[in-house]
Amino acid sequence: MNQFRWQIPLSVMMLVAAALAWAMKPTKPLADQHQINLERMIPAQIGDWRLESVQGVVEVPPDLAAQLSRIYSETLSRVYVDSRGRRVMLSIAYGKDQRDDFRLHRPDICYPAQGFTIDPPVNKQLQLGGEAMQVRTLAAKLGPRHEAVTYWVTMGERVVGSTAEQKLVQIGYGLRQIIPDGMVFRVSTLDSDQAAGLALNKLFVQTLYRTLPTQTRVLFFGNGA
Repeated sequence: MNQFRWQIPLSVMMLVAAALAWAMKPTKPLADQHQINLERMIPAQIGDWRLESVQGVVEVPPDLAAQLSRIYSETLSRVYVDSRGRRVMLSIAYGKDQRDDFRLHRPDICYPAQGFTIDPPVNKQLQLGGEAMQVRTLAAKLGPRHEAVTYWVTMGERVVGSTAEQKLVQIGYGLRQIIPDGMVFRVSTLDSDQAAGLALNKLFVQTLYRTLPTQTRVLFFGNGA
């Protein structure tokens, strides 16, 4: 009899938990509000940089490309060159649904998957319009190719520095029944001098920030920059 008395509250608790999980299931895609179109939103002229062909961007192996196509709704890869002949590679991967099964892949994972060796990523603060935005930098090597990489990840309208922070932001959106979107924004330079390559990345990103209209800035740089 005592065992039976405990079974009833436990069953009720399980039903309540299931009902709460159903009620809290995200149903409102943030992507519907943002209306991302990378090709249209990123200009062909960014300060002194102009759009060039995409030669120099690393080709993704077919098996990895198939996996990424499931995660990303839209991607953009471009090469920009300035009047001094300095080239910067820009790569953006956007995903409309940033719940666990579709979460963005960071360059820390993608570069080794393409055969690169990378140094441990370093967290840095990038000054944009009087505000600091957290980015990660890394050195990637593949044979004679040395690539200085600067990247950041957004979820909704937030820049998320770590996977733990990314998960917390995801939960926060979930409590409001919102399906967050997100992107990986990567800028890189081919240069065996890592410091010089990162300095050029920084200059390009700051120029892009000044070039974009305010509404677009929030989507690419978060609402804190």
